[in-house]
Amino acid sequence: MDKINDKAKRSNSKSKKGVIVALILSSLLIIAVGAVYIGGAIYFQDRFFFNTQVNGVDFSRQTTADARAFVEDKADDFYITIIGENGQAEIIYASEVDLTFVASEVIEELFEAQNPFMWPLSLTNSQETNAGFDIYFDEELLDERVSNLEVVITGQTYPVSADVIMEGDEVVVVPQQYGNVIDVEILQEMLQEYIATLADEFNVIEADVFIQPELTTESPEIVDTFETVDRYLSTVVTYDVGREVVVDRTLISDWVTIGDDFDVHLDEEQVGVWLDNFISTVNTHGTTRELTTPNGRNVTVTGGYYGWIVSRYLEFPELLGNIRNGDVIEREPLYFQTATTHGPQDWGTTFLQVDLSEQHMWAFVNGEIVFESPVITGLPRDGRNTPQGVYFILEMLNPTVLIGVTDPETGDPIYETPVDYWMRTTWAGHGFHDATWQRHGFGGTLYRTRGSHGCTNLPLEAARELYNLIYINMPVVVHY
Repeated sequence: MDKINDKAKRSNSKSKKGVIVALILSSLLIIAVGAVYIGGAIYFQDRFFFNTQVNGVDFSRQTTADARAFVEDKADDFYITIIGENGQAEIIYASEVDLTFVASEVIEELFEAQNPFMWPLSLTNSQETNAGFDIYFDEELLDERVSNLEVVITGQTYPVSADVIMEGDEVVVVPQQYGNVIDVEILQEMLQEYIATLADEFNVIEADVFIQPELTTESPEIVDTFETVDRYLSTVVTYDVGREVVVDRTLISDWVTIGDDFDVHLDEEQVGVWLDNFISTVNTHGTTRELTTPNGRNVTVTGGYYGWIVSRYLEFPELLGNIRNGDVIEREPLYFQTATTHGPQDWGTTFLQVDLSEQHMWAFVNGEIVFESPVITGLPRDGRNTPQGVYFILEMLNPTVLIGVTDPETGDPIYETPVDYWMRTTWAGHGFHDATWQRHGFGGTLYRTRGSHGCTNLPLEAARELYNLIYINMPVVVHY
């Protein structure tokens, strides 16, 4: 029992000694680490941390004085190599331009940013800056040296800006062309920046110091001009005038020009000339038409109110708007007045026909005669003749009183005649009506002696039948 107790006592004694030794060693390690840390902090009071670089130069563990001296001494043997577009190399030496470096400000700013007590972090973290050093040189000497570089002297090809041109009925963007003429001012500025960072090589291709074209294919002027002209040329206006008349790029390309300042001009005068010619082929109002009477006579008729009339006042701005919007559209022209159909006989197949020579009239419906009657038209003298032309029914009254012009001597109308059926064809007072006072009959040559004041007289029953057959705007053809 005593032996067991002795062993336990010896074991406890050894454990206590081990703990003491461990504590002593830990204390010594802490003291050693602390000493190293404090020593490092003192060491870096006037030195750069580990892994410190300025413009690629290693300033680790150097004093600020050493760093300044290194940089400023660097100017004595500094040179920069200029690599041309063909790979040729030219050298500018510091001595050629009286080059000196002043590194104080950059070095001091970097050093002041250090906290010496943080020096252990620099063992794994780098501190780098690409701030340029202050440089001093003789500007005249640098200008002269740069101006005499072979890469500057040999550049003869100037850039050409992109352009927008018309080729036939297409608009084309001509790409810019790059030259090899160097912009000396930019080259000088960039060389100064490179030298300030102690760079020893300058590649003119990579630095892109060539004079650039003023405009490229991406320039707003080029893009906007192309899009505007392309929109104009994409216009397709298809007019339906009994046939198709198309306004598209084949016409519009002759109306569009591109100015020197890339303004797009739509020649409205040329558009107007084309439109006038087009309208002249559509309008039938007042033109001479041909027709064949039911009796087989081929006659012509001129004048009157009826026919197609395109409104130039409305159509001209509409067409300009279509072009500027790039519309693709099928439509009719904007009319002031329309007719029944396009063609030589624009009144169609439903109309009234009055033959002044034969003193007879007919009504056609869909090409078939549905009514006819002898008539008496205007007395062929004293301005009382019935005017020929193509008209349409303007007014229908049942009954009414026809009132003539005022007699200047009496101050009264020259006539006031009641009629049962009145069918006006002109606002001057011409039209169809019954004439019960014509007791000698109708047709033949009676109009030469018993002619009206210009109206077409009908028997009462014929006037009633005609009145019930016709309608407002029905075409009326009157001819000899």
